[in-house]
Formats: sequence, C-alpha cells, structure tokens
Amino acid sequence: MATTIIDVAQKAQVSISTVSKYLNGGNVRDQNRKKIEKAIRDLNYHPNRAAQGLKGNHTFQIGLLINNLTMPYTANLTEQFVDYIDEKGYHTIIASHHDSKEQAEKALSLLINRQVDGIIYIPFGSKKPLSSMINTPIPLVAFDRIEPYPCDAVSSNGATAVYQAVEHLVHRGHRRIAILTGCESQTAVRFNAQNRLSGYLRALEDYMIPAEKELIIDGDFTTDSGYAGVEKLLQLDHLPTAVIVTNYYMVVGALRCFNMHRIRIPGEISFIAFDDMPLNRVFQPRITSIRQPTSKIVKSSVDLLLKRISGDYQSYPEILHFPCELISRNSVKNLYQI
Repeated sequence: MATTIIDVAQKAQVSISTVSKYLNGGNVRDQNRKKIEKAIRDLNYHPNRAAQGLKGNHTFQIGLLINNLTMPYTANLTEQFVDYIDEKGYHTIIASHHDSKEQAEKALSLLINRQVDGIIYIPFGSKKPLSSMINTPIPLVAFDRIEPYPCDAVSSNGATAVYQAVEHLVHRGHRRIAILTGCESQTAVRFNAQNRLSGYLRALEDYMIPAEKELIIDGDFTTDSGYAGVEKLLQLDHLPTAVIVTNYYMVVGALRCFNMHRIRIPGEISFIAFDDMPLNRVFQPRITSIRQPTSKIVKSSVDLLLKRISGDYQSYPEILHFPCELISRNSVKNLYQI
C-alpha cells in the first residue's frame, strides 16, 4: 500500500494539517519541519503533486532566471538551487538572460507561461522593472544583485567584505592599496560594484589612509577589464603594495596580466580576490579570497519565495544581506616582517 500523508503525520507525531501546510510551502515550526522531513525520508514518501496542484492551484514549479550558466559562481549557485528546491518538493525550470533586457523579457514570459508558482532571478541591469514583472501576480525574489526598485532580495554584504579585506592588508603594513571594480557595468551589476567600492573607501577613511584616484580602477566585471586594469596599475610610477579585485572574471584577467609581466605575488604585490573559486585554491601562491555565503543565499531565497507563495507578505519587501568570510592564504605579504 502506498504511503499517505496520514502515515507521515503519525511517524512525525504531528497533525495531518501541519504536514499538509508544510507540503504546500506554508510556515511550520522548525522542530515540526525537521520531524516531517525525517518522516518523509524514512517512509520514502512522494506526494501526489498533480492532485495537490489541482486542489491548490499550484504547479509546484519554481522558475530560476539567471544571467549565464557558464560562469563558475552562478553555475555553483544554480546546482545548489536545484537541489534545495527539489528538497522542498518543487521542480525547477531554468532560463537565462545574458544581461540583455530583450532576453530577460522573453525568458520571464516563458516562465510565467509555464505557470510557475514563483521566480528566483538574478537582475539583468535596469532602472525599471520589466513589463512582465509589473503585470504578473507571481512572487519574485532577486538574488546576488540588488534591484534599484523595491522587491524581495537576498545577497552577500559586499561592502563589509571588502572593508575586511582592506583591514586585513592594513594590519600587515599595507597603505598603498589598489582596487579593481566593476563600476562601468550595467545597473544591477554596478550596484554590487559600488557597494564593494564603498567598503574600500570606508576602510581607508577609518584607518586615515588617503584615497588615491589612480589606485581605483574601473572595469566591467570581465576578464579583459581585469587584464586592462592591471596594465593601468603597471604604468604608474609606483606600484601599489596590494590590490583587491572585486569579481571572479576580473581576478582571472588580473592574474594573467601579472603572469605575463612576470610580477611576483606576493613578492612584488599582494593580492586579494572576491569570490573563492577553485582557481584561488590551486593557483600558486594560493590566493587570499572573499568567500560568499552561497548556501545561505540559496536557502534564504527559496524560503522567502515559498513564504510569498503561501500568501505571507509580512515585511515586504524583505532585503537580506549575509556576511562573507575572508579566507587567508599565501598571496598577502606581511610588510612588518620585512
């Protein structure tokens, strides 16, 4: 005989209504949620999603709209999203916009036409919401980048992370610190870049270090701009003692440029990367990096969306920022030990 919701309720020692609420994305007490999830695993219970969908007007599908699946950071996030959404009893439909308004409109319309219950997305870079966003009642949660208009959003705290990176360098005797930013990028990406730049400037101010315009290099979060940014630094009369690069692709370009010019890290310049990707752990020397809390970003985005799907719009719009972690490795020289 097939396992039923009654069996799950008995196994978890909770009411049938509590199990039903959990299965439909509603809020249940944490201790009950854990018991229900354990009972579902132990009983190998698979709810009849088709029947539930007809009853509650749900498809149990969540749309995931991202910018580019080839990027290591977003590819990693996408895999985590699919796993966690599946854990919550939903299916994922993935679409991409490649930071294009036209593709974003098309992809968003596709997800809406598939009647997804909600959408989690990386903003594509616009001062105004897409027309599809304005006209749809489907809940939306932005992640990684913050929209310039009110909506639910989840991201890491880039400003505090870069502040900590500057502080890490200052405590090791560095005063002439450069930064490669993405402030020339599109609106949504530029918000992240400016947020990270603000952490850099605030740290310099707090440690009474004058901000030097020539040490702030604008890029567009691409490999080429990382390479070009280092080229600009190498043209200065005096090379900075350290550089912070605020995006993974710019990190790749910057390291390639240093290698081409045979500039030793950390012998001639110390280096800190934003995003702790595998390259940072295998490059010699291993790169000191800012690690974003991807697991918290993923789970909080999904949980917030499910909260909206259940009809709970308390504290809307909700903006969640999670702290990053600075992973100290071998790419920063301690100038006090020279």
